[in-house]
Amino acid sequence: MNIPTISELYTDCLQDLESQLGVTGFLTKKTTKVFAAVYAAKQKLQYIMLAKIAKNIFVDTCDEVTLERFGRIKLNRGRRVATQGVYVATATGTIGGVISSGTTFADTNGKLFVVDTPVTLTTTSIQLTIRALEGGLDSALTVDQKITSTSPILNVDSEITINSITVSPLNAETVEEYRQEILLSFRLEPQGGAVVDYYIWGKEAVDVKNIFPYTDATAGSITIYHEGGISADVENIINTKKPITAWSVTVLPATNLALSISISGLNDNSAEELTKITLAMEAYCETIRPYVGGLTNPNAVNDTARVTEIYGIVAAAINDNNYFSSISMSIEGNVMAEYQFTNGEYPIFNGIA
Repeated sequence: MNIPTISELYTDCLQDLESQLGVTGFLTKKTTKVFAAVYAAKQKLQYIMLAKIAKNIFVDTCDEVTLERFGRIKLNRGRRVATQGVYVATATGTIGGVISSGTTFADTNGKLFVVDTPVTLTTTSIQLTIRALEGGLDSALTVDQKITSTSPILNVDSEITINSITVSPLNAETVEEYRQEILLSFRLEPQGGAVVDYYIWGKEAVDVKNIFPYTDATAGSITIYHEGGISADVENIINTKKPITAWSVTVLPATNLALSISISGLNDNSAEELTKITLAMEAYCETIRPYVGGLTNPNAVNDTARVTEIYGIVAAAINDNNYFSSISMSIEGNVMAEYQFTNGEYPIFNGIA
């Protein structure tokens, strides 16, 4: 809605009043100008209020407060908070060694992870579950990554190795991400057991950010990868909603693959510049998700990370007077020019080498 300025409204009001009242005298004209100014201000407030009402009618333009109301009605939830990652790790040491609850480990960035349930080494190598103390992707770990205990543990080696990811960490949901989820809920209609339905059902589980369902018509089964949340929760919700005659369901956590970059010849490699690059790359990785037939809009497929795109991302992030000579990209430590993410894979930025 185009809102006129006070000056424009005043001019229109004054012309209307003078025309309708046939104003001629000096005092009468002065009084008319006062009335025109007051009425113009009143009209300005009405325009502003009407514009606000018009804006809040639709999900794609409404303000944050109204968006929350749409979300509570349509999604039955507010914005997601940051999720803490949960991991299974391998610890080694001498039989009888004890890792107490509350024991903490740290990665190379100083992010802390805690043991909630005490474990005793019954063999020289055992598995234990650890939880990130901080929610979000900043404290994400990858398979085979090593983290170190913050204090010595009797009869237990200081390093443990990550074996698997039980709960993938998620950043807190932004306002615009929340808006897109609500818009998507209007666009996706239930279809009695189609791929879209598994997406809708799976998203009802707590802390689930994305669902990637892949069908195998020959085997009569469907494999569902979930980003965030817990597999058992996703599976329980789907099994209570899917038709009895529907496919058999396998639910697995989506696989986050570490994407890192190496920048050669970066003129200004200060902490400020590196932070800007990191934030830009994290945002870039958030936009890349695998294609799902019957669900992903064919005109909006974005399932491939490319070095050529990363050149542009980095160039846009750094200061205008900064420059670099070349960039390389690695996926899980393997250098490549591009990588297509499939079958529940998605990138997570793992830093600048």
